[in-house]
Amino acid sequence: MNVPQVVQQISNIDLDDSIVPMRKGTSKSWMGEYHWVSPPMPRSQEVHVKRNNDQDKVDWCEQQFGKSGHRWFANNNRFYFKNEGDMTMFVLRWS
Repeated sequence: MNVPQVVQQISNIDLDDSIVPMRKGTSKSWMGEYHWVSPPMPRSQEVHVKRNNDQDKVDWCEQQFGKSGHRWFANNNRFYFKNEGDMTMFVLRWS
């Protein structure tokens, strides 16, 4: 197989939503520094799909870290964590 054939095969591959990496970063507020992660949005932009996906993640966070508050919170499709380790656990669970 020559190089143009390989390039053509690679360009025909459709990537699944599940392999899109989560965006991560840090932000500062009056409560201190938080580590945030933004799970990829599903291709379907239906509002009820987004809510159901987020609710699963919120429920998991409440089970693992307690109620939303100082340790963690969710806002605008981002999950904010006071401890970087908590964010890492979230990424491992939802990747």
